[in-house]
Amino acid sequence: MDVLTRHLQEDVPWCMLFADDILLVDKTREGVESKLELWRSTLESKDFRLSRSKTEYMECNFSSNSPSEGIVTLGDQVINKSTRFRYLGSIYGAECWPLKEKHNTKLSVAEMRMLRWMSGFTLRDRIRNEHIREKVGVAPVEDKIRESRLRWFGHIKRRPFDDPVRRVEVLDLTYIKKGRGRPKKTWLENIRNDLSLLDLNENLTFNRTQWRKRIHVADPT
Repeated sequence: MDVLTRHLQEDVPWCMLFADDILLVDKTREGVESKLELWRSTLESKDFRLSRSKTEYMECNFSSNSPSEGIVTLGDQVINKSTRFRYLGSIYGAECWPLKEKHNTKLSVAEMRMLRWMSGFTLRDRIRNEHIREKVGVAPVEDKIRESRLRWFGHIKRRPFDDPVRRVEVLDLTYIKKGRGRPKKTWLENIRNDLSLLDLNENLTFNRTQWRKRIHVADPT
């Protein structure tokens, strides 16, 4: 996908890819339709198909004006209008990230910049982060990453002891020569911190329903 459409891609946030999902942004309805048609014709010329049923659009009105009238079409089909969507690319694979505090800080700062941008606010507006989160209905990225990490940890603990994913827990790596300085942060250190923060016992992982319930991070309403 990335190679086939490289000549179509624009800078973030006007074009973002995640696996086989595409996010296109434009200032006008006509601009969105033009981009959709260009991507459709390019992909279909390479024997790919842009799903009509899964394609949706969302209108963000940053002024006091009423929402514009009209529809968005893809070919001869009218595209459904949505009031919200979730872009997952920013935390793809986060279940296995051995994050340090500086990494969490960078992710949180980048997240708030995007949330302010999509809400039409800047730091000069002096709007608190909590108010912006309530407006867009998004929980902190650090909390969602912790949820993903603990969900994966629960999946691992429920696997049989002879499963490959469990055998790595007992690998002997003492023969590996370590470099100077402080050891790197490990994934298991993150897990221990998560368990302590949420007051969880790892034995609870065997109760899948309760484990999911305890680690779940709800989006603000």
